[in-house]
Amino acid sequence: MPDLRKDIPLPTIIALVTLAMALAGGWTDLKASITSTEAKVFDHDRRLGEIEADGKAGRADNTRVLQDIAEIKTDLRYLRQAMERDDALVNRRQ
Repeated sequence: MPDLRKDIPLPTIIALVTLAMALAGGWTDLKASITSTEAKVFDHDRRLGEIEADGKAGRADNTRVLQDIAEIKTDLRYLRQAMERDDALVNRRQ
């Protein structure tokens, strides 16, 4: 049967404590880094949502302007036709 010693040398204890402290410090830094990254991602998502909303509003505005222009063109066509009819009537009377 092998001879097992039941004592642990002091340098081994110091090394294990140092390793545990390094792991705890690394874990804390990692959590802080993840929290910071999540905050940045949330901010980017928020700003992207605002940009998309602005884009949709801009497209809606463009659509309204184009509809207004189409209505104006139609009105101008009718006015031109009315003026041509009036000119034709005036020319017949002369």
